[in-house]
Amino acid sequence: MRRSALDLEEWTFMTKDEMLTPREVSEYLKVPIQTVWRWCRIGTLPAVKIGKYWRIPGDDLEASLEAKANRHSAEAPLGASEGLTTKSQQKPGEAGG
Repeated sequence: MRRSALDLEEWTFMTKDEMLTPREVSEYLKVPIQTVWRWCRIGTLPAVKIGKYWRIPGDDLEASLEAKANRHSAEAPLGASEGLTTKSQQKPGEAGG
């Protein structure tokens, strides 16, 4: 079963007590898996490293996303706290990164 095909309500129900893989989170959030790994390493996502594998608790992910959405809705765009900028935020002649 591919989680990316589920709607938000089904996803929330299925992930409440589940440990998710970085791939599942990347498909759900539609971001590269490398981004999820980086977020796990730096603590942006609540994650647990079991041996060499990262796992993200579903209920913690949901709470983290809600908290970030509430905090960022009145502040800067998503990712700005990590030093990331969108192309529309870059000044002319500035290199993307």
